[in-house]
Amino acid sequence: MDVIERKLKAAIEGQHGGTAQLAYIDAVSQTCQGRPIEGGLVFVFDLEGHPEAARAYGWTSQVREDDERRFHVVLQVPPIASAQDAVQSITLAESRDDWSTRVRELSGALLQQLARQKGQHPPKPLAAHIT
Repeated sequence: MDVIERKLKAAIEGQHGGTAQLAYIDAVSQTCQGRPIEGGLVFVFDLEGHPEAARAYGWTSQVREDDERRFHVVLQVPPIASAQDAVQSITLAESRDDWSTRVRELSGALLQQLARQKGQHPPKPLAAHIT
């Protein structure tokens, strides 16, 4: 068992419970957050002892130019039915999170600019109100 496989197995079992056993490795062509999936490979694990999922998917992606890696784990529960679906679900979730963060930043900057134009003190950040 190689290092990545061991770490993905530990992540699956630690986050979701059950016992993960590598079933096979699937090749995908998609990227995650614009970064290629490490080697284009998704590790597909059979998952025993989980109440909802019989399978889990795991892969890594490079975080920066150095050797730092991010480990991704997704359970096979509807609508996730393949390794490609798992990668796409993470990509969509992270882009939604990025969008929410950007909206909060822009809203705060706009309110501060409006307050400065009116000669008022800027309002408190909206981050606490927008989820």
